[in-house]
Amino acid sequence: DHIGGLPEVLDRFVVRNYLENGIPVSTAIYGRVVAAVERNGASVLAAEPRTLTLGGVQLRVLSLPPGLTKQNDNSVGLLLQYGAFRALLTGDSERRELAHWLEHDNVPAVSLVKVAHHGANNGTTPQWVDATRPGVAVISVGRNGYGMPDAEVVDLWKRVAQHVVRTDEGGTVIVRVARNGKMLVLRSDGAGLISSHIEVPR
Repeated sequence: DHIGGLPEVLDRFVVRNYLENGIPVSTAIYGRVVAAVERNGASVLAAEPRTLTLGGVQLRVLSLPPGLTKQNDNSVGLLLQYGAFRALLTGDSERRELAHWLEHDNVPAVSLVKVAHHGANNGTTPQWVDATRPGVAVISVGRNGYGMPDAEVVDLWKRVAQHVVRTDEGGTVIVRVARNGKMLVLRSDGAGLISSHIEVPR
């Protein structure tokens, strides 16, 4: 559910680097991704602690927790920084990986969090919410039979975030940012502007 669109991306754009957690799987979609990476000629990078600079943007790759073999708890975590704007992208990470990041990766307060594991109850903890304290929490989720997002998880994020945005309710979320941390948050369901300014966490 996170790599289904990658073959098309890799075939449409020139991609210099491809980063993953290094845990192989036997699914057909993973095979198509690997084939697309090879066709593209991208360099394969391991998800180990490092900082990648892309113009004015820095991506800090968070460490993978040792000893955990599940794909979800080996999700690639990224801290994106552009001037005063900071965002955390956490994939399908669950509680044990979140706890590892809090203990080992100096996780700061951020402007935006992509809520882990589609807002499932095993993808958010009160400690994670308190540490990150985002202005915007985005829950990327479609209609499903798994009870995602969990109502208690949504409430946890609402306690700290100025806006909790769900893609199942509003469609694609678009966030435009400036170096001073100002965010313009829009959605694609016709409702338009969500907020023209959101405070930068200190």
